[in-house]
Amino acid sequence: MTDVFAVNATSKTTQTFVTSLVTNTILLGVEVIAFSYLKDNLSRVYTPRTYLPPPEKRAEELPPGRWRWILSVGFASSTDIINKNGLDAYLFLRFLRLMIIIFSTFTVITWSIILPVDTANINSQADGLNKLSWGNIPNSETKRYAAHIVIVYLLTFFVIYLIRLEFFHFIEMRQAYLTSTSQSHCPQGRTVLVTSIPHDMCTEKTLRIWGAFIPGGIQNIWIYRDTKELNDAYFARLKACNELEDTLSKLLRQAALEKSRKERIYAKEMAELRDHDVVLNFPEFSSPRRPSAGESVPDTPISLSRIVPDILSSKSHISTDLERNDSPVSQYASEKALLDELVPPSKRPSEHRGFLGLWGLKLDKYELLKDEIAQHNNTIKFLRAHERDDKPLGSAFIQCNLQMGAHVLAQCLSHHTPLKMTTKWLQVTPKDVIWANIDDGIYKTRFRYLTSWLLNIGVVVIWFFPTTFVGLLSNVSQLCTHIKWLAWVCKAHAPIPGILQGVFPPILLAISFAILPWILRALAWYENIPLYSLLSISVYKRYFMFLVIHGFLIVTLTSGLTATANDLISNPTKAVSELASHLPDASVFFLTWTGLTGAGSALLQLVDLSIYYFKKWYMGRTPRQTFAVTFNMPSTDFGVVMPQMSLLATIGLAYSVLSPIINGLATLAFALYYFVWKFLLTWVFDQPPEHETVAGLYVEQFCLTALFFLKGSTSNHTFIAQGVFMVVLMVITLTAQLFIRQSFQSLVQYLPMTLAMKRIHAKMERRWRHRISKEKENKLEHVDLFDRKQLNILARKTGKAVETIKAEIKAGLAETVKEAKTTSAAHSAAVDRPSTTELRQTTSRASNTSSKSKHSKSSPKLVYKKFDRGEDTDSSGDDLDFDENGFQHPSSYEEQPWIWIPKDELGLSRYLVAELRSSGVLASDEGATINEEGNVVVTRGPPDHPQ
Repeated sequence: MTDVFAVNATSKTTQTFVTSLVTNTILLGVEVIAFSYLKDNLSRVYTPRTYLPPPEKRAEELPPGRWRWILSVGFASSTDIINKNGLDAYLFLRFLRLMIIIFSTFTVITWSIILPVDTANINSQADGLNKLSWGNIPNSETKRYAAHIVIVYLLTFFVIYLIRLEFFHFIEMRQAYLTSTSQSHCPQGRTVLVTSIPHDMCTEKTLRIWGAFIPGGIQNIWIYRDTKELNDAYFARLKACNELEDTLSKLLRQAALEKSRKERIYAKEMAELRDHDVVLNFPEFSSPRRPSAGESVPDTPISLSRIVPDILSSKSHISTDLERNDSPVSQYASEKALLDELVPPSKRPSEHRGFLGLWGLKLDKYELLKDEIAQHNNTIKFLRAHERDDKPLGSAFIQCNLQMGAHVLAQCLSHHTPLKMTTKWLQVTPKDVIWANIDDGIYKTRFRYLTSWLLNIGVVVIWFFPTTFVGLLSNVSQLCTHIKWLAWVCKAHAPIPGILQGVFPPILLAISFAILPWILRALAWYENIPLYSLLSISVYKRYFMFLVIHGFLIVTLTSGLTATANDLISNPTKAVSELASHLPDASVFFLTWTGLTGAGSALLQLVDLSIYYFKKWYMGRTPRQTFAVTFNMPSTDFGVVMPQMSLLATIGLAYSVLSPIINGLATLAFALYYFVWKFLLTWVFDQPPEHETVAGLYVEQFCLTALFFLKGSTSNHTFIAQGVFMVVLMVITLTAQLFIRQSFQSLVQYLPMTLAMKRIHAKMERRWRHRISKEKENKLEHVDLFDRKQLNILARKTGKAVETIKAEIKAGLAETVKEAKTTSAAHSAAVDRPSTTELRQTTSRASNTSSKSKHSKSSPKLVYKKFDRGEDTDSSGDDLDFDENGFQHPSSYEEQPWIWIPKDELGLSRYLVAELRSSGVLASDEGATINEEGNVVVTRGPPDHPQ
């Protein structure tokens, strides 16, 4: 009876594969068809790059029609991604291309050599997919395994060769990027973050003495100091501002909906009155306004005063010009009364100020937050005005005069004491700094690093249980032969067993992994990584390790155990050998689902589409949220995407010889992903080195080694010799990997002296001829980076370049104020317009919230126009610089975020803005409106951000 079930289980394997292949192919077709119909109607989701970015970063429009887009994407240049999305996105696409080359070559070789060796002239009970794998060869045909050894050797050397070529290409591209005009002139290219600095060295004078050896010298030093009280007030204010925007938007939405409700009631009553031939001259329910010259104020019918407030008959002249010094709130008494009528205080957003916000006196949330923000503003202003010599926290941002100086500083042995000044980071920008992670000592940092990885291992252990269940489910046709209550699966008709094994397991695995990236990102944060750009790399390492263990090893091992459950007790040696033979089964289904359905889902972007509408309907309640949903470009966390691609490569490499059919599936999967990501790439990411993929080679070689030795223990000595060959290959692979890593490790991180000095010497000669020749001095004989005269010529920074930028900013401000004056004069008196003084302040804050930081936030757009021309002439060779604040904590200079609320037709927003400003809280209702249905519409960015 067991043999019968075994035969049925064997046929179920083929049935499961066919079911999975057909189902996922149909899903892929449905997703592609759906995309073809939706792409033209939902350009915000599917083609945002065609209109949202700056013109130089935009992509061409896709051709009209349902299918012409396929040819456009297929023939699009992959190198164009560098200009639009950056070097890292291009290298990610190169990784997918590399996998296509590897697995297409594997497919040709293994299908033409290994498949005939596994199947030709062999009489076995296996059928279906099992005839196409390693397990089909009987022990009497030991000579056939020689083909597997030769092919494994050839394919391993081929993969190592291709990886080495890709490293050369990566180094060439990175060095070209580092020496490009735009990058070499940017200040972040010359800035290094140094941590674990001894307390006695945390002064600018001491650090300049210490850095006197740096070629070109040090330009600026920012020492990170303990400003905890100021930081706490700063973050508390940010939180309160976000809550106040949400509260006021809800309040205005309540008023708009209540107004619509009363208008409907009024319309209904008017219809009833018309039926009784009674006509009343009732004014439109609108914003209270000043009557024009000669206009009489209509009287409100007393019988309908419960619908329309009597404040509409006010004859007071309300001035909307805030340039006057009148009391700003008293001008809006009618609006305040109207707000109280539409939304009484009892119905407004409120909160308890007792324990955990659950008990205590219930207070108006708007009043609480307004007073809280005003108090935070006063506190921050006081703390900034009374700055003291705060305690240094052992970290400093050092900006060098030359890019090469920063790379020299990052590589030097900095201190004679162990663990002091050992960690340094290049390419640092203020917005990339995680301020909470640069104030810990070296021992606390090491402790957090260790505990974060211990917690990561704990997560791996906890996830063992759901993953084991998925693995058992993927081979339930084998399990049903041994467990009585699962016998119905063996007796079930197609396609039920195929769905249970080929469709459900990958879906359940994807669901169980959905929450995992959030956990791993939190652990990476806890690891004490100081830069946001490095978090994705840590997430990549953690996620890849997790996927290899759970998405590959655990699933395949548990699925194989079900096929050998009886033999584990009676014949353990044979059971282990059979286990290895059954390992590829679950991975075939995983590759089928991931390659077909995964690529189609990435193209259709079902998750992104759902998130977009969810945010639009439920999270777009404030102008700032609406602006983010409407105008912000979509992004992808490649720290999560890259491990999934690496897992596919690992599975394919591991079973490329054991089960050659996987090579064809892997080729198809990577070809689909290459096409999809060529279309989808919209975010720059920091791609880790491709050598992580070597894990698949090790798994493949380990499996083959174990199989040869296990077969040798039960058969003849030929298998032992073959196992030795595989051990030798593992040693060769490890040696090659270490050699490649050692050869390229420093080149991946730092700029070589040969390239840096070649560029510096050419630049110096050009400027020497241009300037010094006028003074009839001698020709430049050599470059001395410690010569002050040469350095002043070489490292021009804050002269003409900054002055030009400031002049352009001032010209832009003048034009903005001029346009605002014209618009304000043409606008009706009922619409509130800020004064020219206020406009100047608003526009100034739009460039930056502080006058000190105008340069840093206004210069990027000018930088690319001015310097990204592939040349370094004397007129365009000035180095850019950070603003005066540089790497000071944002709490020390950033102003309060403007409270941005939508403008309503009743004028309630004008009253709220005036009241907030009178309390010392910056607020505006420009560029956002709320309609009668309570929906917010924005036409510009927030008032405290660049336009």
